[in-house]
Amino acid sequence: MKAEVELLDCPACTHLVSSMAPACPQCGHPMNSGSRSVTTIQGTSKSIKAVKLLALVIIFGGLYKGVTEAESSYFALALSGLALYIIAVFAKWWFHD
Repeated sequence: MKAEVELLDCPACTHLVSSMAPACPQCGHPMNSGSRSVTTIQGTSKSIKAVKLLALVIIFGGLYKGVTEAESSYFALALSGLALYIIAVFAKWWFHD
């Protein structure tokens, strides 16, 4: 079921505005929202995404070097990357800005 979109006159400036718009793009006057609901999308900061990416590089790099060179120190590096990734996931949940 799709809502029909129509053009309405803004009561403040008479600019044509979509019936789906929450406000007039010309003057900012709020339009009648009727039964529409507003959805807020929360973003994740770039620094947390960068930490998650770094953690993944550490995990896969440690696993690759651990398998190809058969050294357990690289597996420890992969585990530390996993710990960093878990911390970043927790930070994303905690701060969710």
